[in-house]
Amino acid sequence: MNKLPWIMAGMWLAARLIAAQFMTIENAKNFGVLSNVLLILILIFLTVFFKHKTLGHKLPTFLEDLKDCMKSAMKYVLGAVAAIALFYGVLSDDVQKIRETRINTFNTEIQDEANFNKIRTEHPELKDMTREQLIQTNTENVERYVSVHMQIIGSLLALTFVSFAYALLAVLLWRGFMLRNSNIKGA
Repeated sequence: MNKLPWIMAGMWLAARLIAAQFMTIENAKNFGVLSNVLLILILIFLTVFFKHKTLGHKLPTFLEDLKDCMKSAMKYVLGAVAAIALFYGVLSDDVQKIRETRINTFNTEIQDEANFNKIRTEHPELKDMTREQLIQTNTENVERYVSVHMQIIGSLLALTFVSFAYALLAVLLWRGFMLRNSNIKGA
């Protein structure tokens, strides 16, 4: 069970590489996100299942269960974030393609006078900016927020939050199930 989180992170990387070959960038990205969530969920339930299976009739505390689930999940999160860094930083040019698409789409849309006026109307802070200034501002924002660095930070934060939420939920559900279907009392 100790190596399982690392193996699952490697499986995620392999699945993400395969998805990149057969899906559009956005669909492959969604696949990567959802598969990470699924693997975290599976890992957490396996952790609590095997822990309770090996303990027999001695029921650990809620916090012990939560700690063990988070320990496994965080190993996976670290492995998955390393895989994400490897994928986006070395193995893929998805970040650059997304940047180019967003910049080109904005540049095309801003050339239409109706879209230009709509942006300036909807965003009063931009009303005095010229078309060229809006293009420059958009380009800077895209280059700042669509990057490998932001993918890594966002993934780390999101996967940590998902891990905690699912660990908490899994322990609550498992303990409710165990206490209801067992002769063990007092937990």
